[in-house]
Amino acid sequence: MSDFPSRDAVTRPLPDLNDQGEDEFEVEKMTGKELRTKGRLRVPHYFVKWKGYPNSDNTWEPYDNFRGTAEEAISAFEAASGGETSV
Repeated sequence: MSDFPSRDAVTRPLPDLNDQGEDEFEVEKMTGKELRTKGRLRVPHYFVKWKGYPNSDNTWEPYDNFRGTAEEAISAFEAASGGETSV
């Protein structure tokens, strides 16, 4: 029995394992973007909605985390937002 019976139970899918044996989660969509300074560079970070997870589990992730895996979600977000940063 739940400690909070009036709350809906949230089930989260188990992540897949990549070739290196690390957890890999599926991106549902990007919902925000901001540029963060790293040394002299401005690095894009995306606010990620993870597939199968509630919005409370959304996280900011640097672009480098998605190279080769989430270009479609990034392209869809950039097209919808006009490439502007947002939260």
